[in-house]
Amino acid sequence: MKKAIHAALVGATAAALTMAGMSTAQAGEDGYASAPGVSGKFTSYGDKFTLCDDAYDLMQVYLDYRYWRKDGSLQEERHYLATGWDTCTTWDHDFGEGRLVLFQVCVDNPVVGVPDLCSTWKRGIA
Repeated sequence: MKKAIHAALVGATAAALTMAGMSTAQAGEDGYASAPGVSGKFTSYGDKFTLCDDAYDLMQVYLDYRYWRKDGSLQEERHYLATGWDTCTTWDHDFGEGRLVLFQVCVDNPVVGVPDLCSTWKRGIA
């Protein structure tokens, strides 16, 4: 009887220590951004960005993102939509789970000195 109780206590202790040492993965978080003429989203499942050109204005649209790697370095990139008005394009990435992703969508103003029209920076969690 003592052996059975001892074995049960050892098993329960081992299970408790294992559970205490486990870290739970942070759930992904989707994000959405828009400005006049452009919209975009980050989908955490699959780490995807989708960018849509919403206006017939003959201007290009783009999506900027910032991602901090586990080593602390910053990855920044810009995706342009090449297909034109009333279309969307999706890009797949492979970000580390639970990592912060910031993004914004913009209409590229071709006039020198005039700033691009952009959304505010939005967040997602990979």
